[in-house]
Amino acid sequence: MACFADLANIEAKKQGNETGNMRQLWRAAIVVAILAAGSIMPAAAADPFDDAFNLYMADDYAKAIRQMDALGREGGIRAQYMMGRMFSEGEGVRQDDDAAAKWYQVAADRGDVVSQLSLGTLYVSGRGVDQNFVEAYKWLTLVALSDNRTAKGQALEVRGLIAQLMTKDQIDEGERLAVA
Repeated sequence: MACFADLANIEAKKQGNETGNMRQLWRAAIVVAILAAGSIMPAAAADPFDDAFNLYMADDYAKAIRQMDALGREGGIRAQYMMGRMFSEGEGVRQDDDAAAKWYQVAADRGDVVSQLSLGTLYVSGRGVDQNFVEAYKWLTLVALSDNRTAKGQALEVRGLIAQLMTKDQIDEGERLAVA
């Protein structure tokens, strides 16, 4: 997931202004984020998620979305994150912030750090959810408490920025919700 400073690049991509190199860099960032979150574990046998993820990486979004959807509905947390990602970016499906938020919420509730970061940034921007800095602060605090150094750094950056727009009571409430 991109850090707050990269939101302009994300918006440029949505407007079709991203170069092929930026697209490849964005994909590499996804892979790094998933690996850093510990979401992809080496397996001796073929993993259905790996098959779906390989389709995604090969731009075969139609097949990837079908497989990710089935895996996500079966409870696969990595697939739930990827469903949120694909809806957020309109990869294989019509871009739909509401659907992205729902998928991220499912995985975030189950403790997926990258989904928590993604959901927190949606609450900052009001994409797919009502803009809510307290909810954003809650999710970003959970990420900041994680062992994922990459996601933690991004969460702390965004959380610091929105804290400047919040009252002390709102910050306290966000922290309370994170540890509840």
